[in-house]
This record gives sequence, C-alpha cells and structure tokens, in this order.
Amino acid sequence: MLSNNISYFDILDNQETPYSGFKGVLNSVPEREQRFNDLAEEAIIRIQNGFNVELSNTANCISILESIIAVMWQEGWDPNNADVDLFATDFGSVLTRTIQNLFYGRLVFRSDRDISHLSIWWPGYKIEVFPLHKVYKRLMKPIGESIEVYVNNISQKIK
Repeated sequence: MLSNNISYFDILDNQETPYSGFKGVLNSVPEREQRFNDLAEEAIIRIQNGFNVELSNTANCISILESIIAVMWQEGWDPNNADVDLFATDFGSVLTRTIQNLFYGRLVFRSDRDISHLSIWWPGYKIEVFPLHKVYKRLMKPIGESIEVYVNNISQKIK
C-alpha cells in the first residue's frame, strides 16, 4: 500500500487547499472513511497481537507507537532488510486515526487503494499533515523523527 517514494515532508503550512502534488484529491465520502477506519482497526489488532500492547485509549497510542519503533531500532531494525511498507501502513493508519480523533480535521484521500499520501487538513488553520509520511521517516531514521514531537507540533499549530 505504501511506496518507497514517499516524500520527506509530513506537515505543510499555508495550505489554502490540500496539497496537489500527488494524485488528485478524492471526495471524502462516508464509505471511503469507513474503509479507512476498518483498515485502522485491523492494524490496531495486528499491533496489539504482534507487540503485546493495548491501544484502546486514544491518548496512549502516540507514546506506544513511538516506544514500539524505538525498541525496534534498539533490537536491530534494518529498514533495508525489512518490510517498511507493512509497518508504515499499520503504524501510520493508527497514527492518522489517533490524530483525527484528537484534533479532528478533514481526511484527504488521493486513492482508494494506496493510502501513502492520505492526509489530514485543517482549512481554518491552513495546515495539512501526512502521518504515514511521518511514520515512514521514523522507520527509516533511528533518531530525530519522534512521533510524539510530531503530534505536539500539530497541537501547537492548530490551537
């Protein structure tokens, strides 16, 4: 579902409209949002079972995801020899849903099959965030890409 050609930006400011550098923006209809929520629910189950964590509380998802990835790096995670797309899709789906639950915003879909450029946009704040890009970056670099700092930055921008 993700492409190794993910852009290295994860927050865009001064966005009058959603970023147009990817495929066209699709209408956010209830069916599309439900498919995404189903995907996120499946990811939660895989993460809970695979890492023996509990993700039922929205507030704890961010620190748990960051902790999981930090431990992966400590235990020898090598993005060159691992399925980055699988982890980026699962972790990114959960992060996207968590950010939306915390701060609302409008989901911006660009494909019905590829969620790599799914974003959340706050038109009133002119901010657009790409949580899957953030997770991908976090999985590609061991330091400097904290998910917790990312979510804090979002919080500061949409106050």
